[in-house]
Amino acid sequence: MSGKQSDGVGQTLAFRIERASLASWPALEQTETDAWILRFADGYTKRANSVTPTRDDAEPTLELIAACETAYANRGLPCLFRIPSFLRLGTLDQMLAQRGYVDVNHTLVLCRLIGGSAPHRVLARQIESTSIARWLEAFALLRQLEPGLIDRQASIMERMDGPVCCALRRGPDGVPLGYALGVISDALLGVFGLYVAKDARRQGVGRALLDHLLFWGRETECDAAYLQVERDNRAARTLYENAGFSCLYAYRYRMQPMPQTKTDAASQVG
Repeated sequence: MSGKQSDGVGQTLAFRIERASLASWPALEQTETDAWILRFADGYTKRANSVTPTRDDAEPTLELIAACETAYANRGLPCLFRIPSFLRLGTLDQMLAQRGYVDVNHTLVLCRLIGGSAPHRVLARQIESTSIARWLEAFALLRQLEPGLIDRQASIMERMDGPVCCALRRGPDGVPLGYALGVISDALLGVFGLYVAKDARRQGVGRALLDHLLFWGRETECDAAYLQVERDNRAARTLYENAGFSCLYAYRYRMQPMPQTKTDAASQVG
């Protein structure tokens, strides 16, 4: 698989992943046009607060872009457009650049098939599948985010429509060492928010969490798994590639340069 995948099979899978990722990471509010989906979640994560193109045969207009800008401005948010690499978006990117939109968060979408040999290492048996509430406790402790951002994460997770697996690894003293989240949509396992405490890294915790989700995905009859990782995050990319993931396509954002009036946690991969 390649970030420049253009064959029919690769593009079909890319479209499936795009749809599944939107369903698996729901916004608090969503509006659909003929070719774009506008998503709003009070500024928490870029993927839930951006315009996502859904087809590649619609030519953008300044009026449509201005309407999007107004919709986000009315909510106190900057306007963001996701630019997937496998879509032909006409002059959209050029038009946004001319309006001063900055190019941010280059992200790779990695994918792997889930067959009968999905890994399940010994360490993965020390991973527990837990409730959303207990997962959020670990999330809050390890990330040390302000309470308002934890509440926004909880609001998104409470709206997740597919089967969810909250994976958690604890140390001997019961303190969380890492967590990951798996969400299934359209027989695709989305891996979100895998995080390992700084003093527990390079000890196999991240791989164990990933293996746990892959095993769960196989048991629930998913045919593939996908995840998003920032292009420059070499350590994470090595972990995922060693687990059999490869790049299917990429995306980036065009962000409207304007002062933000709400706390924004959208620096997370989105």
